[in-house]
Amino acid sequence: MVLESLVAPLAAFLGPSAPLPAPVPQFHGVGVVRTTLYAGLHSLTSDFAPADDQVVFGIDIDVREPAGKMGFEAGYFRSFADESTSVGAGSVDVESLVHEFWGRARWTFEPWFGRARPYVGTGLSALYASYDTDGFGGSTHGSSWALGLYGHAGLEWTFAGRWAVGLDLRTLLSTEAELQANVRLNYTQAAFTLSWGW
Repeated sequence: MVLESLVAPLAAFLGPSAPLPAPVPQFHGVGVVRTTLYAGLHSLTSDFAPADDQVVFGIDIDVREPAGKMGFEAGYFRSFADESTSVGAGSVDVESLVHEFWGRARWTFEPWFGRARPYVGTGLSALYASYDTDGFGGSTHGSSWALGLYGHAGLEWTFAGRWAVGLDLRTLLSTEAELQANVRLNYTQAAFTLSWGW
């Protein structure tokens, strides 16, 4: 009784207690989100020779349901090469550069063995390429956009809970780009990957 007589005036002074805020929804309960870094080699058609074999770096993000296989992916690649070729008694420096923005569907499957998990993806790409030459005859420059359809597949090994390393193989077929000549930006690519979940 004594305690109630002390608490009641204090409660009346403070007024009715405010309701607790609703818990913030947790996105991780809805989907699995991952980021992947790429580093590898990117081989264009021979029309880009001698700068057709390029170093490539990239990043992507993919989202899927926790218990599902199908999800969405989107990413960016940058590939480049700087080579020289002999022309008569002189040489010509050739630089090629390709930016690629891509995205569409991705399927991630249950582990085949241990922690090795396969995946495949396919979708559309927008590519911006440039091709520059510089030699005794002067310098030339060409750049253009193209659209492409890509497909890729990979295998990754998980470790430390949310981390994974893997190998990704990829190919792309594109429309023509108007560089110094009309060429397609078709390529094959192999890259190592490092992924982590959010």
